[in-house]
Parts: sequence; structure tokens; C-alpha cells
Amino acid sequence: MPTSDSIPRQLSLLPLLMPRVAPPAGYYADNLLVMLETIDQQYADLLDEAERALLDALIDLPQGALRMFARLISRKGPYIRVDALDYAEIDDHDEAIERLVEHRLVERCGHADPALLLSRLRRDELEVAFPFEPRNVRKHALIDRLVTRFTPGTIYQKVRRVTPWVSLTTDAVLERFRILFFGDPYQDMTAFVMRDLGMVRYETVEVGRANRLFADRVTFDAYLDLLALNREARHLGDGIQASVPEETAMALIDRLWDEQPHRTLERRRSRTLNRLGRALERQCAFDAALTAYARSTLPPARERRTRILDRLNDEQGVQAMLKGLREAPLSAEERDFSGRFRRRRSRRDVPIDDFEIDPSAVEGSIEQFALEQLTEDGGTGWHLENCLPMALFTLAYWEWIFAPIDGAFVNAFQSGPLDLLWPDFFAKRSHLERPTTAELDRTLLDRTAQKEGTANPLFRWQRWVDAAPAVLKAIPNADLERLIRVVADDLPRARTGFPDLTVVYPSGRYEFIEVKGPGDQLQNNQLLWIAALEKHQLPVRVVRYSAIDEREMT
Repeated sequence: MPTSDSIPRQLSLLPLLMPRVAPPAGYYADNLLVMLETIDQQYADLLDEAERALLDALIDLPQGALRMFARLISRKGPYIRVDALDYAEIDDHDEAIERLVEHRLVERCGHADPALLLSRLRRDELEVAFPFEPRNVRKHALIDRLVTRFTPGTIYQKVRRVTPWVSLTTDAVLERFRILFFGDPYQDMTAFVMRDLGMVRYETVEVGRANRLFADRVTFDAYLDLLALNREARHLGDGIQASVPEETAMALIDRLWDEQPHRTLERRRSRTLNRLGRALERQCAFDAALTAYARSTLPPARERRTRILDRLNDEQGVQAMLKGLREAPLSAEERDFSGRFRRRRSRRDVPIDDFEIDPSAVEGSIEQFALEQLTEDGGTGWHLENCLPMALFTLAYWEWIFAPIDGAFVNAFQSGPLDLLWPDFFAKRSHLERPTTAELDRTLLDRTAQKEGTANPLFRWQRWVDAAPAVLKAIPNADLERLIRVVADDLPRARTGFPDLTVVYPSGRYEFIEVKGPGDQLQNNQLLWIAALEKHQLPVRVVRYSAIDEREMT
């Protein structure tokens, strides 16, 4: 077992894969061992009896059985046909399965959902298993008929004669292992494959026990409980439009009532409350929705409460909410909402250049059409949109984004920290040295060369790399710094709405241009970006095209 206090990302332990080439023998088993040994090092003290027993059993399996188990957990569906198991790296498939059965890691031909089990058979195999059934019906109709006519035991017996099956007995524990290793329930072992195929490259960050996500068993169990509650809320939200009893929703809110001291858990609790509140709001169950939002600590809960109170004509409540939003906003979006609520945002002051076009003359996108027009006398431009500010921010704050902050990086397959978009992202890193502004363009260009292709959560390298040298040369360092500051002021909101085009003219002048085709309107996030650019005296305008009146064309 590893004994050091810090586990480096597993970038060189496993062989790289080649497309359409079989992986090295034991590849999937090696990946499984990496997960198990990491869990053992980071979380040995909080494993319960069942988890400890499974981890030890898997690590002690004979080679063939471990390789078979690693393959089985990657298969889709709860029931796996034995005749579908054909792996060159396993010498004796029957022996491997027998060892797994002995360790109670899989069950051979055990209890199964009859319909799902029958769906694993081909149409011709169903006819062999049930030779006296009609053959002129579709497969799904035949399965419905068989489930109605035969007992589960009879179905098991007949399917077993065609092909035996196995099923995993450890799904619940394996799910907890994945959560401990990946930090969430959504990633799985395919992350290893994506990395080793070279499709994703991750920044090197130390992941160790000192900054593990779950400090103790109480925290881990609370996280598992919140996952279950989130599933209930999601299911309830799907059905609330069909008038699910409000009492059911209120009971769920009661179980989500208490604020969590752990940052990750509190965020998940509040997001669940927001989801539940939105579902209740759609059903016009306003009292319950207000209760859900009131217990949430995440935006847009206070915004939604304000809108509901306004809908209920509770002016005193609306004013109290707006006062709280103005005096202690949790985000720039809340601050903006408190200023614009009930006010129509003026578009008259937005710099707009209007042009008429024949829509039939536009080939491709309207943005490309505008770019060709703007650069027909020279210069160059790019349809970068939000890639530009996100790339500038990411490259400038690279060391902050990938800093080893407690709980920010919990596995080897993260493109960014868990708390990147959380309100306290910068506060948690206030001890770090701020990005230098001297020769900022050179710093950004050098970092582009050093980090190109490394996974990050904010922009795509392909769009940025080709434009980077010219863009960084054209935009003065002072302007780059101001643009990065706008992003840092409200990263979640800044991810959308930046002008479509970045254009550099022969004189060296540059500008950001939002393009609007016939019928398009400026969205709120676009207006916010335009206002921020104007506030910082950065060049921006809107180019708007309208269709030429057909009568004028004739």
C-alpha cells in the first residue's frame, strides 16, 4: 500500500492507449487498483465494515479474478451474459467467475427482474427459450406476454438454458468507492481511458489525505444522505406539475432544513432546495416555494423569493428583500438584480451601428459575415466570444485555480477546483500572490505555450491558441488587466455574454463587437458585459443587421 501522505496524479504509472488497439493486459485491473489503493490511503479511517471488507477482498483477489471484476464493473446493465465475456488477458474465464462467486462479489443466475433479463436475449433466442409462443409479435410485446404468462422462476430456468448470466452484488459499495475517489457520483472508470488515450490532459496537483474531501465518516454519511435527498427532489420536481401533494415537498424541505458546516455539503443542500423551490414555484405552491428558498444560502434563492413576493403583492416583503440584496449581495448577479428589478434596462446608450442586408446574400453565420465586412480593408479578427475573457482569466490566475486548497482537488481527473464558481473562491486563496501585471502579455503568451492542451473548466484551447499571439500583441497590458479584473469580479456571470468578435485593424486599434442579425435582441448578460467594458473604457460596440424591405429590393 502507498504510505506517503500525498498521492501524485497517476500520469505515468499506466501505459498510454492507442485507438483501435487492445489495451495492455491488466490495464483495467490496474486502474481499479489505483482507485482502491488511493481510497485505502486517504480514507481508511472512515470505511465501514462492508467497505473495508470489499476493499480488502478486491485487493487480495487472484489476478484473473481481479481482471474479470474490473471488466464486469464497466459493463452496462445489471445482468451480464456469461457468453459475452471474452477477454484475452484472462486465461480461464470460468475459474475467474468462480473465484468472484466464492468471494460473493458476483452472483451467478441469481434473482433478476424478469423483463430486464429477457431483454438481454435476442429475438431468435427468445424463440428457442419459449418455442410455443407466437412469432409474429415484436420483441417488447413478446416480453410483456412472457412476463404475464410465466413465473419469475420459470423465466430464470428457461433463460439459463440459453445463456447463464452473472450480476454484481456490490453496486452500492462500489458507488461509495467512486464517490470517495472522484469526489462526486457522476464520474466513473472511463476517466482513466479518456486520459490514457490522450483525449484529456490534467494539470499536476497533489491529492492527498491532508486535503481530502470528507474529513470523517459523519461528513461522508451526510453527503450520501444529501445525494439521496437530491434524487428525491429531482423526482419530486419532475412530478410536481402533476400536483404532487405539497405535504410531501414540505417533508423533504424539513429534512434539508439545517445548514451544513462543510462547504461542499452546504452547496449541495442549497442547490437541492433551489431545485425544489423552483418546482414548487412552477406549481404556484408559493408558500412552500418561499420556505425552500428561505432555507437556501445560494443564489438565486433570494431573487426568486423577491419575485414571488412581488407576484403576491407583498410590497413590504419585496422592499426588505431588495434592501438585503443591496447591502449584502452574495454575488454580482444579486447586486445587479437589486438595481434593475422592476426597471427596464435602457438600450439607448448602447453604441449600435445599424446596417441593412439581403439575408440571402449571407453565407454561413452572421458573425462570419460581419467579420469579413469589418476586415475587408485589412486587419484581422476572431469569433472568440467568451473564450477571450475566460482564457485571459484562466491563464493569469492559473496558480490560483490549481492551488492545493483544502477540498478543492480530490482526484486525479479534475479539470479545475470544486470551488471555482463558489462565492468564497478568492477568499480561500487570499494568501496567494496576486498575478503580476508587469509584461502581462508575455506572461499570458508563455503560459499558453506551457499549458496548451491541459484541461481547464473555462475555455477551449483550440479557439484560443491561434488567436493568442495577435490578440495579446494588440491589446495593451493595462487593458488586459482591466478585462481580467471584470472577470474576477464575478466569474460565474462573466462566463456568458461577451461580444462575439475581437477585431484588430491595420492601425493597431482593436475593439470588441457584438453582432446581431435580423430579429435578434441584446440579452441581459450581453448588456452587462457591454456596460462593464464601457465602465473600464474598453472599446466595444454593437453591429446590428436588419433585412432590406422586399419592396425596396424590387
